[in-house]
Amino acid sequence: MRTSKRAFCLLAVVMFGCEEPPTIEQICERISSCGTTDAAVLEECLEEGNLVYESAYDNGCESELEDYLDCLDSEECGWWTECEDEREDLAVCVGGLPAD
Repeated sequence: MRTSKRAFCLLAVVMFGCEEPPTIEQICERISSCGTTDAAVLEECLEEGNLVYESAYDNGCESELEDYLDCLDSEECGWWTECEDEREDLAVCVGGLPAD
């Protein structure tokens, strides 16, 4: 039986929710605006974020990555202290993070 593209999309919405997860770029833009206008902060965040993203997928740590990104997205400027548990879980799963 052939599944239509529309049915697949509806299934994806039901399984994963209506909102797309935040991107590394979106999170870095928010974090880099926390008390600084230094473009280097944004660039470093993007570089490290993309490395962590790739490492998480290479090591089967998608769930830990999603939890960490969700925390970063919700905590914004308080991310360093408020997302410590999620960061540690991800670091353990991937074998360390760049700033560790």
